[in-house]
Amino acid sequence: MNETSTLTPEQVHAIVQEMRDANYNRVGQDFFEKRVERLNAAGWVLGVRAYRHKLFKGRRGHLLRKPRYEWRNDAYFFNVSLKARVFYWDNDGYSKFHAEDLAQRTPAPKLPSGQYFTTFYKPTVS
Repeated sequence: MNETSTLTPEQVHAIVQEMRDANYNRVGQDFFEKRVERLNAAGWVLGVRAYRHKLFKGRRGHLLRKPRYEWRNDAYFFNVSLKARVFYWDNDGYSKFHAEDLAQRTPAPKLPSGQYFTTFYKPTVS
């Protein structure tokens, strides 16, 4: 497929799954950089959103006396012209500063009011 052609959300989902399943120690950084460059050339950009999540259970599953908050990061590839996004990963930040720092380094674009991104999710068949 031509590198500058537009990729459909289903094709981007396949590339994202390939990146998620790859073993970094085996394939190296170049593997990921080539796929991100291909996605960028096709108009897909990586965005990160930081959000706060309330925890009611501790690490071992016991209820907490006082619920606490955890900062999480959502990463996704978005395409403004298609108004679509494909989720890449969801993880926790070390702190509020760390989560917001990730979100500020790669912000998602602001669309005019009334326009929203559609989320592409392809369930796996068991």
